[in-house]
Amino acid sequence: MKFVSKLTFLRAKRSIFVTMNFTRLLLSGILLFQISAFAQAQNKTISADSLNFGTHTKWEKDSAAVWLYNQKNFSIQVEDVNVYGWDFSLMGDTSFAIGAMDSAQVWLSFIPRHNMEYEGQAVIVIKDQGAWNIDLYATGTYPGTYYSTTFNLHEEALKSALKTQLAKNYTSLGYNTARDWIFMSIDNEKTNGGGASVNTLYTAYIGRKVEGYVSRTDAQNTGNVNTEHTYPQSKFGSAEPMVSDMFHLFVVDAGVNSRRSNNPFSMVASPSWTDGGAKYGNGFFEPRDAQKGQTARAMLYYLARYKNDGNFMNDLVSDAQGNILTQEVLMRQWAVQFPPTEKDSLRNEAIFKLQKNRNPFIDHPEFLERIHFLGQNSIAPIQRSFEINVPDQTHLRFSGTNGDTSFYQLCITNTGNTVLPIALSMKGGSAVNFSSSLFNVPVNKSEQITISVVRNAASAEKDSLIIKSSAIAGYQKALPVDITFFNVGLGQDNSGLLLYPNPSTGSFFIANKNGEDIALEVFNPQGVQVMSAVLNQPLNEISLPNSVAGVYFVRMTQGRRVIQRHLVIR
Repeated sequence: MKFVSKLTFLRAKRSIFVTMNFTRLLLSGILLFQISAFAQAQNKTISADSLNFGTHTKWEKDSAAVWLYNQKNFSIQVEDVNVYGWDFSLMGDTSFAIGAMDSAQVWLSFIPRHNMEYEGQAVIVIKDQGAWNIDLYATGTYPGTYYSTTFNLHEEALKSALKTQLAKNYTSLGYNTARDWIFMSIDNEKTNGGGASVNTLYTAYIGRKVEGYVSRTDAQNTGNVNTEHTYPQSKFGSAEPMVSDMFHLFVVDAGVNSRRSNNPFSMVASPSWTDGGAKYGNGFFEPRDAQKGQTARAMLYYLARYKNDGNFMNDLVSDAQGNILTQEVLMRQWAVQFPPTEKDSLRNEAIFKLQKNRNPFIDHPEFLERIHFLGQNSIAPIQRSFEINVPDQTHLRFSGTNGDTSFYQLCITNTGNTVLPIALSMKGGSAVNFSSSLFNVPVNKSEQITISVVRNAASAEKDSLIIKSSAIAGYQKALPVDITFFNVGLGQDNSGLLLYPNPSTGSFFIANKNGEDIALEVFNPQGVQVMSAVLNQPLNEISLPNSVAGVYFVRMTQGRRVIQRHLVIR
């Protein structure tokens, strides 16, 4: 359901106040809805059913206050506010009342992590009325230009862009020179900002301290250490440039290096050897926790820069729960569990100055969210799911008197990553009208469906609304539906409305005993609207202009009900 809006832009210095005069008459007129946003960014725009936060650099926060205006003389209840999509979020309460002729704010925020175009949804649920959505848009960028070719890319396209960028201007130092830099500068706590007064380093896997050496050779001989290829060089034949790529080279204890050998990394539940938090058992090696993140990002870098040499990353290993999974999946887990530290970032910068390339998973760990497989063809697994934005245990209630129409607006949001077909039906076959009963919901979008019920006689029914997708086998959602209609006479119903006299000469009265406003529409015998008005008095006198004899159609919208009457003009 789309709505016409009027946009007013009030500019003052560095802020914009954007107003959407949503003439959103929610279904049957119970709430006149207006939405606006206060934006601190010059590039924020808003339209009748969408909010665009504009372009922001990674971690640059933006926010907007969405205003809900209740222009009726009774309170309404916002039952829930749901926000969907990467890096959009709700600030504040999800449930609150809006008093008569009052307003309330719903604050939304956007803090980008990715360099991509964003889409999301904000869905506002009004008690007894249904839900209304706002499309959310934004663009995230990364500082600098190093990763500019990766903008808005995913899966194989992103892998290709990273591979090209990591090889661009790459400088291979040779194995001996690379090791010298690692021992004497990059991992040396005296020269890398670690604060040591003498040459000092800590071995990667067990954290043993080695200090006072004067050269790499001295450290190797007196400290009993050597240089570990995190991705075993036996898998790539000790070839350049892999053998000297410092992003997967670390100083380790000589004996520990032999024990690790070319064994895959894994969680080791029953170790035959332990030291400093590292473990070995049954052909698997586990680094200490302080090294797990660095190890993971070194392995993942190797995949992005080169390839899955020897299919090493497909080796089956164990996670902390004993689940069997590939080594790549475990490295992804460790990369998330042990995120990059300031020390990791400093090491990244130091290597960049020498090799002229970077480890993208130190700079932007979130790249892994956009690449599902580095060691094989990357296609995002299909995820099919949806939400209906109806609070738990809610009954959809439709009521009125004979001839009335009662409404509810259902909002179905696609929370998966592929277009989702949706079908609506009534389990017991009750006569219910849907604005659409079979439709597709795009990714990151919501579909608003109007459900209407009309009865021409008294009715008391209980049924269930069935919502299912042909793309999700055996899965459906059911909502209980209560339908209650009453018989009335003389044009008056239990809402307290009375239209008289009928027949009329062109002037008539509408009595309104409950105080709720009435949206009135009158159509002539040819179906042309001849009058519309909002009635807010207990007794309203209506005079039709230039009326001619015939049967007119009168529609009175009040609350969630639409009362329809025929009026005879003599």
